[in-house]
Amino acid sequence: MAEHRPSESPADAAGGEIGTRVAKTFDVLGNKTRLAILLALWDAYDPHGTDDAVRFTELRDQIGIRQGAQFNYHLTKLMDHFVTKDDSGYRLTPIGRKFVQTIIADTMDESNLEPTEIAVPCHICDGTTAIAYQGGYLYHLCLQCDGRLGPGSVFDEGRLFIEPFPSSALSTRPPRELFTDGVITLLLIKVMKLVGLCPRCSGEIEASVHLCRDHHPGEMSVCQACGVREEVRVRWGCSVCKYRGGTSPAEAIITHPTVVSFYHDHGIDINYKFRDFETARRLRELMMSHEQVIVQDDPLQVEVTVKIADEVMTLMVDEELTVREVTRG
Repeated sequence: MAEHRPSESPADAAGGEIGTRVAKTFDVLGNKTRLAILLALWDAYDPHGTDDAVRFTELRDQIGIRQGAQFNYHLTKLMDHFVTKDDSGYRLTPIGRKFVQTIIADTMDESNLEPTEIAVPCHICDGTTAIAYQGGYLYHLCLQCDGRLGPGSVFDEGRLFIEPFPSSALSTRPPRELFTDGVITLLLIKVMKLVGLCPRCSGEIEASVHLCRDHHPGEMSVCQACGVREEVRVRWGCSVCKYRGGTSPAEAIITHPTVVSFYHDHGIDINYKFRDFETARRLRELMMSHEQVIVQDDPLQVEVTVKIADEVMTLMVDEELTVREVTRG
């Protein structure tokens, strides 16, 4: 009996058109010489200049290949998609730069951070919290309750937030700075998601609001039916890279202009130049103190209350996260 040989690669068979493109990309990049070419062009790249092209012979000598034909073969494989050429020489394309940037951001430091206590009390139980990192994600954890999201598959502690974060940041930032930058990342990601852009690939992202109709969280635990603390939850999903994320409407409206202005009037600038631990801690505390109440469920309307000092602002939010009404007083 003749041996069966598949007519296409496993990636092609599994992923269709996307699988074909992925297979071709891995085929192109699965070679040390080609990776060396990309890194050499990255070394020459000047983000603020124009004289960063590398000549063929200079690039070949830098890689250390004497035979021009052999080197040209590998360089040709990278052309158009990862490398471009003009009269001055060779440069990385934007896709080529993004590929190298991804390598630098996510593979330079492969270490993890075990839960490390920081001076940020849990907004649910006032207990001790910790910052942790593993598998490309930054975690803010409560060491005494289930947090907002419950324990996960990585850490047994209750999760307060979890966000993708480049591992390169670990080697240069202490836990307090990681928490600060995590809060900033949360804000920036919310802005992108609210306007419909995926924070990972810039593809179209869709939001849907889910109401748990059997919601029964314990005092220190999450609801067993939906797995989170909030009865109403916003879910985001990207159709391109399958990024997913979620939050409560009460937290999602943090970047709405009326909320930003309300915070600013009380000395806290959300979308403008802050990167200190105390501001991040205070901002996170206020974000988590937003209260939400379901006014009606068909169509869904949620009343969100924001309190700072003795002043209160309420916002009526619909199922598309549109703020329909604002009352401040």
